Amino acid sequence: MNNTAEITTQTSILSDIMGAGIVVQLLLLTLILMSIISWAIIFRKWKIFKKSKVDNEKFLDLFWSANSL
Repeated sequence: MNNTAEITTQTSILSDIMGAGIVVQLLLLTLILMSIISWAIIFRKWKIFKKSKVDNEKFLDLFWSANSL
């Protein structure tokens, strides 16, 4: 019975979107695209910071292992 309610809800959401005006549909599409772009930026920055941390650790190991002046 729970699955039927879930399917009905999903169908209702889709029918609401399809029945909405063009402005609402464009707004929803814009929001979805901006969300995808935001997540892409987050993952890209995470990758950059991860690489920076590794590079920083390599530098510190090299720096502290060097002979003193």
